[in-house]
Amino acid sequence: MVKTEGNDSLYAIWENKSPLENNKIPNNTAIEEYVKFCVTLINNYMLAAKMAHGLEGWKLNDEIRSPLTRPTVINGLIVCLRKIIEAKITMDSDFHREKLTKLHEIDFSSYKSSHWQSLGKEIFKVCYS
Repeated sequence: MVKTEGNDSLYAIWENKSPLENNKIPNNTAIEEYVKFCVTLINNYMLAAKMAHGLEGWKLNDEIRSPLTRPTVINGLIVCLRKIIEAKITMDSDFHREKLTKLHEIDFSSYKSSHWQSLGKEIFKVCYS
């Protein structure tokens, strides 16, 4: 997600690239700005997924946990986010909340540990296509 090359990374949509591109060893301020940018966008996207899917099952003592807390689903959401960036779709939080309301249409239980790539593609297809 945070690599500095490729059209599927957050770097591809970051507008303030020049401090990192012009220096062989970037200064700490430029790195900190990029990290903050990445953290904000990832948090906003994951929060949009959580809000769209529902707030139940997020506590450790909940008998039935939200499927969004499973590593396979988290990785699937990240794959979807890469596809969103690659497709140059807006990173607006409200837009993602609206699009991700279709998450309930996906049967997360059919995706096991090594299927996160196909899950990410399915999330993109269902929610963004």
